Amino acid sequence: MKTIFLIALMIGMTSISFGQTTTSETAAPAAIEKKDGEKRDLYKLPREMEYEVFNAEGARVETGTGTAIDYTDYAPGVYYFVYVGETMRFVVEEKKALE
Repeated sequence: MKTIFLIALMIGMTSISFGQTTTSETAAPAAIEKKDGEKRDLYKLPREMEYEVFNAEGARVETGTGTAIDYTDYAPGVYYFVYVGETMRFVVEEKKALE
């Protein structure tokens, strides 16, 4: 029931904000890039645009404008990246400890 509500919420919000909406089950692979000498986990957007990020419970985690979403500090779990006409389901996996 919670999943159905979340999907309806995401589709409704995107429709209100951006018009037509498409939802994808998985997001494109994220890029890992260096930013200020520190390794960061980035999800690249098609171009500079506004975006919102929601967790699996539907709570807004972040909003912003840019060419990428930095998810380095997100806890492991399912997130939804919402940007112009798209709602992408994205899974952040637990980070492996460096040996």
